[in-house]
Amino acid sequence: MYYDQLSNLGIKLRRRSGQEKTTCPQCSESRRNKKDTSLSVNITEGTYNCHHCSWKGSVKQFQQKEMKKKFEKPDQSMLKSISLNEKVVAYSKSRGISEETLKRFMIHAKEEWMPQTQKKERCIVFPYIRSGELINAKFRDGAKNFRLCKDAEMTFFGMQTLDGKHCAIITEGEWDALAAYESGFGKNYETVADKDGVVVEHDLGRWAVLSVPNGASMGSQKLEYLDNCSDWLSSIDEFVIATDGDEAGISLRDELVRRLGVEKCRILHYPSDAVISNIDGSKRACKDLNEVLLAFGKDALISLVNESDALPVDGITYLGDIFPTMLENFRNGVKLSPTTRFGDFDEYFRWKKGDINVVIGYGNHGKTTFWLQMMLTKSIYDGWKWAIFSPENYPANDFYDDLVEMYAGKWLDKMDEKEYVEACGFVNDHIFYVYPENEHDIESIHEKFRYLILKKGCDGVMIDPFNQLDKVQKPYERDDQYIGNVLKDIKRFALLNAVSYNIVMHPKNPSYNSDKSLPVVDMYDIAGGAMTGNKSDQIISYYRPNFHLDKNDPNVQVHIQKLKRRRTGGKLGQFEIKLNWSTKRYSDMFDHTYCDPERAKRILFQENNGILQNPQQQELTDETPF
Repeated sequence: MYYDQLSNLGIKLRRRSGQEKTTCPQCSESRRNKKDTSLSVNITEGTYNCHHCSWKGSVKQFQQKEMKKKFEKPDQSMLKSISLNEKVVAYSKSRGISEETLKRFMIHAKEEWMPQTQKKERCIVFPYIRSGELINAKFRDGAKNFRLCKDAEMTFFGMQTLDGKHCAIITEGEWDALAAYESGFGKNYETVADKDGVVVEHDLGRWAVLSVPNGASMGSQKLEYLDNCSDWLSSIDEFVIATDGDEAGISLRDELVRRLGVEKCRILHYPSDAVISNIDGSKRACKDLNEVLLAFGKDALISLVNESDALPVDGITYLGDIFPTMLENFRNGVKLSPTTRFGDFDEYFRWKKGDINVVIGYGNHGKTTFWLQMMLTKSIYDGWKWAIFSPENYPANDFYDDLVEMYAGKWLDKMDEKEYVEACGFVNDHIFYVYPENEHDIESIHEKFRYLILKKGCDGVMIDPFNQLDKVQKPYERDDQYIGNVLKDIKRFALLNAVSYNIVMHPKNPSYNSDKSLPVVDMYDIAGGAMTGNKSDQIISYYRPNFHLDKNDPNVQVHIQKLKRRRTGGKLGQFEIKLNWSTKRYSDMFDHTYCDPERAKRILFQENNGILQNPQQQELTDETPF
């Protein structure tokens, strides 16, 4: 909630959250109708926009207390003596790009050493400029080899077009961004006023044109540039995702939508006319904006962007809309959800993005430790990232030290400094502790989660425990109704952001058995009872059967009590594991330990056919092939 920060700007508000329209402190006093409520304010998001004078902004601030990666900036004098030779101008013209556009983006020719050929080549240079500063540059030779500046920051191409814009087109390559600019997007147009004095924005002038720096690839998308530019993009109201129409482009498109927010994104569909010639003489449809410009012209490109489709957030879905995907699944078989990397536990549970996993168990029995280890294991093998609200583990250094011990397989007093630093580095890159200083209601927590999904690309989130959320309950609302409404908001958040949503819950007033043991916790033992069971997708009960006899007994049972969509993996039942406190790691009944970076390296080495690499941790350098 940003009531105080907005009020400090002179904005008069009647409520402390939500949205409202009010007078504008910038222009209302100078207008004939001084009471016109032309300023739209979202108090929850901290944003404001005047529909009369176009005064807009955001007071949202996030304290970034993280280890900063150091980047090398290219020589800033690179842009002082640039030149355009005839070959570059002619080649660009063949792609529909004018010399004027090349000069606007300071594109030029330069002889540069290329790692692919191991010699100097004549290259086209695409400068990456942000806030008036050269951040990076891409060099492209005649054989279509590419490289970026070594150790420079990954950022979007075209960031200089963001100034004053509140919409952005994101493409897969620089030529496509230039094609959009050539058609009129991203340019600065003079604003005009209509007969009533209202400022009218040029239809194309509200758009910035951006390109990702390293194209698209299949598999996991590591969008470091989105992390680095998230503060600039957070104020953008609308995105059109214009990646290529091939499989890799669609994969990149889907990850951009997830990170930027489905409610802000539109996607375009390329013309189906077969107008582009293949090498063999056959024809195909356009797959990117540059081809649309060449085949159909500027007006067609403008229409394509303006008519791009908003993604459905809610409403009605017709089978015909999703039939191609359904038919593909039918032909190929429904794919299993991502593995847990936890051995035979895959038979009972798999990570399903968009689902709510409720983890239940008795206090101080280790359910949080177990679920954190499940999440850390997924990070070690597959690079997943997590945002976690865990006030019971405050302060953050205690929370992180627990994870460091799991990663290293040692208690802190058994580690040397090198092991500790290595473990801290891994945890820093994959797990982020959320603890707002003021409100701990679900809206405030989701605000921080959304920020981390955008900036870090989190694959999952966690609330531990549920009862530590600030309870914003209406006077007439029963507890089960309140929990049902919160879980409804949580489910919507999980679906819109395509994350695995994990919630830890404690049971109410446990009853002991005659032998002083406690029964396995089920959904009816927790707050909300059947309502929690109805609104969640998976319920996982963590149980230590011998805890009443020996609090150090290592035996653990994991009961899957509810499972949604068995066809994508999982089943009801019980899975047995052991907790080895000396290593702070869980193992199966055959003593196989999974939360182990060294074991993960061996497994990944085998999976990559003997190629030792972890794509989630690769750095892009001169020696990295594009």
